Amino acid sequence: MEATCWLNLREELKISAQERERRAAISRVLQGNFSLHDVAQVIQILASQAGVVAGKSRGKTPEPQPAEELDEDFLFDSWLESGEKRAKTSSERRRYDKALTALNHWLNSQSDEAETDDEEIDEGEDEAPPVKKKLSDGRNEDARDRRRQDLSMTEMYVLLDRLCEGIPKKLDEQPDRADAGLLAEVVASRVVDRTIRQPAFVEPCVSWLDQYSSFGYAAPARARVAQIAAAMAVYAMSRLDAIGSPVPLSSFKEAVDRASGTSLNVEEFASLAKEGFERDLFSRLTMDERQRLADTAARIVSAATVDDALIALLRMAATGPSRGRGQADQEVAQVAQAMRTHSRLPLTQGLLDTAGIARSACPLCNRSLDKDELKALRSKHYLVHQNLMCRGLVIFSANRSRLTAILRELQHA
Repeated sequence: MEATCWLNLREELKISAQERERRAAISRVLQGNFSLHDVAQVIQILASQAGVVAGKSRGKTPEPQPAEELDEDFLFDSWLESGEKRAKTSSERRRYDKALTALNHWLNSQSDEAETDDEEIDEGEDEAPPVKKKLSDGRNEDARDRRRQDLSMTEMYVLLDRLCEGIPKKLDEQPDRADAGLLAEVVASRVVDRTIRQPAFVEPCVSWLDQYSSFGYAAPARARVAQIAAAMAVYAMSRLDAIGSPVPLSSFKEAVDRASGTSLNVEEFASLAKEGFERDLFSRLTMDERQRLADTAARIVSAATVDDALIALLRMAATGPSRGRGQADQEVAQVAQAMRTHSRLPLTQGLLDTAGIARSACPLCNRSLDKDELKALRSKHYLVHQNLMCRGLVIFSANRSRLTAILRELQHA
């Protein structure tokens, strides 16, 4: 018995030689049989997805090749068209996810001494790192050996750092892009790698939490970032404890709440952290370490936040400010006056969430907020807008539903 069928592989057949080489580079890194040229290719793939110029290395990158023309068209045109559209989207998504997996595979395979960030570099030494190798048939080994000598380990980290430096700008411009979660995870991978290598260097983790929890992600990306943020928070807390530094628990809690878009209880926080620890960037931690860290979520969740202080301030202002002359009394009086300024509007009119604050405009008068006003709003979560045409109370919270309920309660009290 004999059967004949068509395989819908037109997209695979049409890809350029450069694209084939990039896919092969990802595979070699994942298999552990790679050169630094392959690592550079992986970083450039992620950079092209982000729209960031990561920089040029001394290794020669193949010139882009035009797509190869097929001699004849496939049959079943409608079937083909639907297959091409589906294949293009899914294959691109799989490729960038594989590139991120390959990046973490490379980072996780390096020894603690592999990076020479802050050390003097001898330009005469340009050796490849020790990597796990598999047996091969010898094909293309000479070419790979030559490329291996063209690049240094330090250059790989420079390329990666340039990519990470360019990603925040891209997310500022379009936070709801479909690949936002992947790009945030690229930076998180580098951040965790640095802290694992230099346990006292925790600041990158703290900065990532503050910065990458603040973008207005679309739902799929938000779920991904929330998992990483929860794991990052408990990991950073453990590292700060280990070096005897104070832990900004309220900032960590607010960052994870911002990333998730809601106020998390202990079970929800711990569950997110466990999911985050399953991602490749944390694979150097043992299973016991990950479980132990996830179990410390209650310490962060129980921390008082800026929102808690703000709600207390709003309650005092709504019940009538005291006539004292202390700084706290004056602050309450100022907020009470601002709450009355736009009394015809609901108090919720002045409430901004993470996406709203990114637009940098007052929700009451639509005038722009300057850098100092935005800084104060992010720090204290409220602002009495001093514009003469406004003088209203602007409130910021990642947990919009909680503040909405409080503001409605106070307005109708």
